Amino acid sequence: MISLSDLQNDADTRKYLDRADEVLGAIGYTEHGRRHANVTAKRARSLLEALARPPRQCELAGIAAYLHVIGNVVNR
Repeated sequence: MISLSDLQNDADTRKYLDRADEVLGAIGYTEHGRRHANVTAKRARSLLEALARPPRQCELAGIAAYLHVIGNVVNR
């Protein structure tokens, strides 16, 4: 199973996050790179933990939050 840690250490994922940050920066958005991805992942995971969800669901929330900006590489 893939983990948030796997994605945070994956070179391709880091490249996509960096590129998404560049794209969003070019159209006037504030920082949406790795720092943003880590903050949102931590918050999503914490929220599900506070709701007493199973550990894997908490991990998946963190993963989804970590990756949510990547779509801006192709969408913006």
